[in-house]
Amino acid sequence: MQELYEAYISCPWAWAPVQSIARTITAGGLVTEWAADDGEGDQDIPDKPDSVLALEAMLEFVNPQQNVRQLVRNFIADLLVFGDAHIEVVWVGSRPVAVYNQDSPTTTRSRTSTGVITGYVRVTDYGDRVEFKPAEIIHVTLDAARPGVTGLSPMRAAVGPVTTWLTFLLRQTKTTRRVVCLGRTGEGSNGAGCSAAES
Repeated sequence: MQELYEAYISCPWAWAPVQSIARTITAGGLVTEWAADDGEGDQDIPDKPDSVLALEAMLEFVNPQQNVRQLVRNFIADLLVFGDAHIEVVWVGSRPVAVYNQDSPTTTRSRTSTGVITGYVRVTDYGDRVEFKPAEIIHVTLDAARPGVTGLSPMRAAVGPVTTWLTFLLRQTKTTRRVVCLGRTGEGSNGAGCSAAES
């Protein structure tokens, strides 16, 4: 997972598409809309039920640090880079009151031998461990050729070419090119009065 993250932040042609996709998807925000009308506009929209009002209140607040666009952008970026994304849901009684992004590389699934998820565990970079019940985490995966509890991200599929590009870039920066202007054309020059040498 760390290699995927490092490749993502080091390679502009990997980072830019992920950001473009995440920002395009979240450009309009998230709203609830009654979809039972046939588009003619001749039906009265009913009052929103309590569950929809509670969802709207949660989406308006999200959490103290983020709005809904930021939360979903991070969620989409995790999907595209790691193939998995996790959102923690904070409950008060039977109502969700806040949602937070969970770091995909540090969040693992606890499961039975048959693959049923029994919970989630997050171990931070500082060694702090937190356990979550299945109802406290929304876990979404991308499709994979060998279906399981983790998905296959576009970044994982592109890690070979990205690594090749980063290796080439590293070699290029280690090679220092000097251009020596001779002020004349002649043997060993590039025809413009300068010769190039590498050190």
